[in-house]
Amino acid sequence: MVPTAYASGTQTIAALNTEYFLSSPNVAGTFVLEIDTSAMASGDSLTMNVYNKVLSGGAVDLCYSWVISGAQSQPVWVSIPVPNDLAEANAIRFSINQTAGTLRSFPWKVLQL
Repeated sequence: MVPTAYASGTQTIAALNTEYFLSSPNVAGTFVLEIDTSAMASGDSLTMNVYNKVLSGGAVDLCYSWVISGAQSQPVWVSIPVPNDLAEANAIRFSINQTAGTLRSFPWKVLQL
């Protein structure tokens, strides 16, 4: 199967320690988040989160989170593939939260595999 872009954009961080939800696919499939972190510099820190539901109508829980800090020698980060069998709002969600440094903008996309 060829990956296709489900959603994309650029998230401008307006305030530190604020979670910005990038995409919430409401279709069944397997998804990954890609983020371009090439603008990061020393002192910057970014948390990337993936949330999902186990059962229809259930709670959305954090299933994967990672933090990167400083200037990035690997400028594009890709999350692990996250399967979703639920076709409902917020069954899977992707977010970022800049927790330190100079406010940045982060190009991103969610791919459906």
